[in-house]
Parts: sequence; structure tokens; C-alpha cells
Amino acid sequence: MRRFGFTSQVLAGVAVAFIVLAVPERIAMAAPQDTLATSKPSGAIGLGDKPVRVVLRDGTGAPAPLAVLRKRPSGKSLHLVLKGLAAAQQPGVIYNLYLGAPPDGAPAEDPRHVGSFNFFAAVPLPGADRSRDAGDSTAYSFEITDLADALQRRGLLAEPFSVTIIPEGTPTAGAKPVIGEIALVAE
Repeated sequence: MRRFGFTSQVLAGVAVAFIVLAVPERIAMAAPQDTLATSKPSGAIGLGDKPVRVVLRDGTGAPAPLAVLRKRPSGKSLHLVLKGLAAAQQPGVIYNLYLGAPPDGAPAEDPRHVGSFNFFAAVPLPGADRSRDAGDSTAYSFEITDLADALQRRGLLAEPFSVTIIPEGTPTAGAKPVIGEIALVAE
């Protein structure tokens, strides 16, 4: 088709470029990675209106010690990866992620703050095909190398290695947000 002077190859190239620019997390997650600790043995993590502390576990299923942060291979950085986000409906709040256990109601300015995430892409649009698992396509990756090193130097992390998730506000009743897995990976 040449109606506007573009060939299908040019349009395909634009589409590929858009996809590469629009989903950096998906591309970064394709890089080789070593899982150092995970929440997987504990099952899905349900979120509500209160803080949720998640202890990550090592390869044996035991709580991961803080030493796991120093086990990254040379030249790799540490990432916290949240996978399998799903909800029955939009929770209507943003969730803040922290390394360790900050005080209740910690502000986003707390030094343990990793970043924020939401469930916007985790809930299918009304009328959309719900046969696919929306959680498999919804993931967040947070680079935490420098933050983890700084918190350890300042003595702000306690055994065992954990993360805390705190909602900003009260989630919508019946939203039932869950995270399938939180993993500490070296990439």
C-alpha cells in the first residue's frame, strides 16, 4: 500500500521501534539473570489497605540473609522484579515499595523507598479477552544496587532480607490486587 508514500516495511519498522521504546522493562527482563532470592515459595502476595512485609527466600526456601545482596556476580546489578500482578478491578491507588521494614506509614521520601507501582496494565479492559493470564504480562523491575549498598552502610536493613509494600490510600473494595512473585535478581 502506497497511499501515503510509506511501504509496509517502513511501517513495520516504526511499529518495532515503538514497541522497543514503549516497553523497556520487558526488554530488560530478557537479559540473562541470576535469581538470588524470591517470594515464590510463599505463594501470591495479596495486598490490601495495610502495609505488607514480604521476606524473600533463598534457593533452599529459607529466609534470605542480607548477605544475599553481596552475592551478585561481578559486573551485574541488583534488581527487584515484581511479576504476575493481577487484580479483579483497578485498586485505584499507587503502591510504594521499600527495602526492609520502614516505619508504618513511611513517606515516599523514606531512604528505604525503592519506587512506586500500580495495577493499571494488570486489569483487562471491560469486554477484553480474559482467557489470557494478564499477570504474566505485567511486571516491574527496579534497579536497587546503589540503594541496597547505601542502606547496608547506614545500618537501615535488618535480617532477613525483606521488602515492604505500602498503599497510598485505601484500595477500591473488591479489587483484590496480588503480586505473583517478587524476586531479587542480578542482571
